[in-house]
Amino acid sequence: MFDHRQTLNEELLEEAMECADRSPSREYGDSRPGSTSAAAATSTTSEVVAVKPGRRVARVIEEVMRSIEERARAVTRKKFWHEEESFETCSSRMNHNAEDGIQMYRNMIPDPVITKGLPTHDEEEMIAFLQNTEHFCLLRHDEMREVVQASLRREYLPGEVVLPEGGHAPHMYIVVGGEVEVFAPNDSGTDSPQRSKRAHPSSLKTQKKWSCRAGGTYCFLDAAQKEDDLQQSRVFHKEELCPEVLPLVEECEAMTHCGKVKPGMVFGLELCVLKDTSPLRYVAGITSERTVLALLPLRAVQQLLGKNPCFSQSVGRHVGEGDIFIPVREFCRYVFMPSAAMNEYLPLWTILDRYTKIENVIHTKLKSNTIDTAAWSYALNRLPENVTTTFCFNLVLALPPFVATRMREEAKKADVRHFLKFGKNKSTTNRTAITYIRTKERRRCTWHLGMEGKTLVLLRDGYTDLLDFLSMLCVHIIESNKLRGRVQGMVHPPAIDILDEYLNNREADESAGLVRDKALELERVQEVLKNLPLTKDEQKGLLDLWQTDCLVKIYEVMMHREEFNVRVDPGVSRKFQTNPFVEWALNLRACIMQKMGLNSHWVPPDDLCIDIVSSNTHCIKNLLSSFHRKHRKAIEEYARRDKRLGPLESWHVEEDAFYASTTGLLSTERTDLMDDYAKALEESGIMVLVDTAMTGLQVDIIPVHALNFETIDTVLQESLKRISGCQGRLDSKSWLQMCQPRPLTKKSTDEMSSPFFSSPKHHSRLDRHFIINMDFAFGAQAEGICRAIFSVFGRRIRSVNVMGKAGGLVGKRGDIQLPKEVLMSKSSLIVEDSQDELRRCRNQGLTAERLRELAGPNVSVHEGRIVTIAGTMLQNVRMLEFYKRIWGCVGAEMEASFFARVIEDFFRQGIANRELETRFAYYTSDLPLGSHASKRTTGASLSVPMTVKEGVPSLYAIARGILENILLPR
Repeated sequence: MFDHRQTLNEELLEEAMECADRSPSREYGDSRPGSTSAAAATSTTSEVVAVKPGRRVARVIEEVMRSIEERARAVTRKKFWHEEESFETCSSRMNHNAEDGIQMYRNMIPDPVITKGLPTHDEEEMIAFLQNTEHFCLLRHDEMREVVQASLRREYLPGEVVLPEGGHAPHMYIVVGGEVEVFAPNDSGTDSPQRSKRAHPSSLKTQKKWSCRAGGTYCFLDAAQKEDDLQQSRVFHKEELCPEVLPLVEECEAMTHCGKVKPGMVFGLELCVLKDTSPLRYVAGITSERTVLALLPLRAVQQLLGKNPCFSQSVGRHVGEGDIFIPVREFCRYVFMPSAAMNEYLPLWTILDRYTKIENVIHTKLKSNTIDTAAWSYALNRLPENVTTTFCFNLVLALPPFVATRMREEAKKADVRHFLKFGKNKSTTNRTAITYIRTKERRRCTWHLGMEGKTLVLLRDGYTDLLDFLSMLCVHIIESNKLRGRVQGMVHPPAIDILDEYLNNREADESAGLVRDKALELERVQEVLKNLPLTKDEQKGLLDLWQTDCLVKIYEVMMHREEFNVRVDPGVSRKFQTNPFVEWALNLRACIMQKMGLNSHWVPPDDLCIDIVSSNTHCIKNLLSSFHRKHRKAIEEYARRDKRLGPLESWHVEEDAFYASTTGLLSTERTDLMDDYAKALEESGIMVLVDTAMTGLQVDIIPVHALNFETIDTVLQESLKRISGCQGRLDSKSWLQMCQPRPLTKKSTDEMSSPFFSSPKHHSRLDRHFIINMDFAFGAQAEGICRAIFSVFGRRIRSVNVMGKAGGLVGKRGDIQLPKEVLMSKSSLIVEDSQDELRRCRNQGLTAERLRELAGPNVSVHEGRIVTIAGTMLQNVRMLEFYKRIWGCVGAEMEASFFARVIEDFFRQGIANRELETRFAYYTSDLPLGSHASKRTTGASLSVPMTVKEGVPSLYAIARGILENILLPR
């Protein structure tokens, strides 16, 4: 290589002069071999002398031009990158001085920047390069041009570290020339979820290392490499390596070589997608003078993933082959292992170990000694209340045969009494007693069957509910162990003695019939907690969790010592029992037939119109009953005093604040209005189906033809007036006519054949129109419920509307997610078919613009895909980043794909009506990625409850948007 143009010219001139001196004195024609020209033989000496200088000049010029061409070919580029050439004859290099250390020298690849007198690659050549590069070959030409313009170019010295282990990747790296060696530090564990098992599986590791040969030269050695190969490989003398690079090369001797990245290959892609740190070390190869990389910035990579689905799916397949889903797969493998199906106990401690590898977004202090009271509270609210005194859990899909017939009936009655009284059913303690055990945040049927320490749990499905229960139990075991270890460490005086003294005094008061004041008891508990080895935050968290029973629960944790056994019943007996979902659907049909005055055993009439809404149990009733309009003054006075709500003027819709304060009003100041609330539901014809058939799903049956539109939510009234006016059907008389409820027309079964999508003739209302408002389904339970309800009502179902809460991957808490498509995450399952499934959400009539109008300016609406995951505790940052970047998901939830799968299946089979409408909308309850991104958003975790003003406006905006489409005729 040449340092200056002047040096090049001087060397060429010297060679030209040498060539002139050596040149023969004959003409070009005489240079032909075997020439016997008589003219040359008879030429005079003077003629030869006369022509010799001219011929010499021509010869010198020819030799100089030939030399220049050879040198030019040696230092200039080929037309295409993939043509055969050694790296030494490749494109230009940038100046890198030893004293500059690891400073990065960059220039835009397409720019004609002159470095050491030679230009870099031009834009067209780089585009040709990308057309033969993995992933980038799928880009359009304009996108390739954008990539080239956004890329940075850097050259590395032999042995220089490109990306260290543990470092973040601000770029994606494309190898343009040379090679990059990949090493794995030997002192790091291979079980870390951050370590890519795809990149360096132990079975493929080769023991290679940097080695110093005799004479102080360095080369890359393979234990199986022959000496002849070593002689052919290029080596560098020790003094040729940069002083800053030499220690790094020597460091690699203690590492394991994983492979090499050659020209046309990329690396760092998964780090850009998952925002991980690198588990490997990438080092510029030393078999060439330089290694040239093109660096594509992280922002440009993310833009490509969002714009080009072919590129994103190609990248997704590459990244998905790593270890993103392995921790969840391992957890599921031991939950659903064959021994569980053989009616045996689960390997709980192995499952617990696999749970710790998931590193989910809720249990953030899993590996810390600090007690994670937020995650523990979240888990305990989803476990049976007697978890601290239960040693054996029996998880069943149906009541097992060892339960007596009388106990079966008692169990069902206990379930009904639970929903009537909103509390657990207490019975006398004996061997045959049935006690319903309450689970605060899960409508899961759980009983204590007479014997202490054993609890029977009826799972709602054999997949998501089982995973949810075990993952929550893992959280409880881990945090209980932390608490017990902390308290047992107190020896002067022993903590157990302090707790024992408190419990003896409390039991003595209870035996004497003394009732302790709750406020005084809470102060006493606080004083005792101050003497325990707990931080102030931990004391507050435990006190918020257990209130006055805090010390009792701590004592139970210390005595229990996490000695759990979990047994899963294979459900063989369920084959001989009625499917609870079918029993639930048949009860629902009987109630609707009864409301129409027909025999409950008849087939439903063809003109029956059903709109299904999956929501909570109070939102739809609040909007459609007359209670809040009749008692507006009392509710408003209470709402203005409720500090949680803030000023009513700050609410976009004032009635939302009234709905949020209803529960507090009825349970504290105005308990006398409870009867009025029930009466208002009865006047509107709304019926609550209490018998859930042990599915845990409460149902409201709402006859739309019986509603009085003048007493429903005022925002809905205005919407109906406006939309009816736009359709040209509104005047004062027609509006009053449409508002008034009307009785059902009497028809025989032979006359019930008109389709429900035909235009109504009376009052602009359908004749037999019902809304089935069912409580939130949980996970895979949605599929069983949806199949059962379609099997009963079939084509009479006009729409399916799913609303709920979801974790947000974009935006803020309280925003609305309007999915265009739902994605079933199957990558973490332990089945052969692990391809994620994508299904459309048509969302007829439900638009982002209308939801923004209903929710107000403080709520954003995000359109995109939503991913359905297996459980809230089975999601981690890497998995969510994968679905956000690769699939463009805006949120994560647990039910939508199960609904969509059944609806699509029945639609194709002709079971569902051809004009069936579906709507899906969610409000953002937490920000799983935001809680890890910065400390400012730690309150966005699902373990931290939402404030009233965060969730209520978006919830009722979605409900109003759905009801507008249901109440108006087509």
